[in-house]
Amino acid sequence: MQCKLRTNKFYERTKTNAQRANGGVFLGFQPSIAYRRHEANLTKLPEHLIATLYFKLIYTTVATINIRPKQPIPYELFQYTSSNFRKYIIMADINYHSRTDRQKT
Repeated sequence: MQCKLRTNKFYERTKTNAQRANGGVFLGFQPSIAYRRHEANLTKLPEHLIATLYFKLIYTTVATINIRPKQPIPYELFQYTSSNFRKYIIMADINYHSRTDRQKT
């Protein structure tokens, strides 16, 4: 879903079958920024958005992901991002409080 709010452009992806909280992911940026959305062909990837933002001669890929408490951390996203993009930022809501000690490490 894409929507405009004042001078910003936003992309949002939500899951409608959530049992408790609605979850979802969100990415916002200025509409004057050129961008390209990417779809990772990973079958078990939870809610996520990946986009490359272009600032004149500089570009950065931004990935945002929501990992629900009972879901495993999808290391495939980190492998996919590091293998396919030179410059990237990954933002993740991993529900840290519900993770095992091993996952927290």
